[in-house]
Amino acid sequence: MEALVFVPRKDFKDESFTTVVNMLKKWDIKPIIGSYNTSTCYGYHGLTIKPDVDITYANPSQYSLLVLIDGPGIEEEKLYDSRQIADFIRLFNDLNRPILAIDSSVGLLAKANIIKDQKIANIDNDEIKKTIKLFRGYITENSIEESKNIYTVKNWKEVSNAMDKILKKINVK
Repeated sequence: MEALVFVPRKDFKDESFTTVVNMLKKWDIKPIIGSYNTSTCYGYHGLTIKPDVDITYANPSQYSLLVLIDGPGIEEEKLYDSRQIADFIRLFNDLNRPILAIDSSVGLLAKANIIKDQKIANIDNDEIKKTIKLFRGYITENSIEESKNIYTVKNWKEVSNAMDKILKKINVK
């Protein structure tokens, strides 16, 4: 079983990435690191990683889970405006497989236009909240939300709780 972990090329949140990858490995799920190309990615606190795949060429049906890592790089690189990223997320969603979006990466779900009438965790970024509302997502007061196959969390501290729910959903024991 493989999970695609999408990271921005710069300023992704190291703690979110590390938490997700460690949990996947603990449950014998192979983390495949993806970005919008295969150049080295740099974390906000200095972590460097080399993506395994460029998601513009990846096949969504190859993965059991999609995790969107947060960080200031999403906004800095204007990833919300990337048609290729939105298309990949939409295709993955069409497979009805779990998607976990952490904090600012929830905006990528909105721009992929897959959050209409979905419950979304209460994140702190006001601009992303506006985008969520624009795309008709429903922001709750909760720090973690599950709505169909979409899981959203307020920050990296909630990732473990969301991952536990997702792993049960995809029958990982």
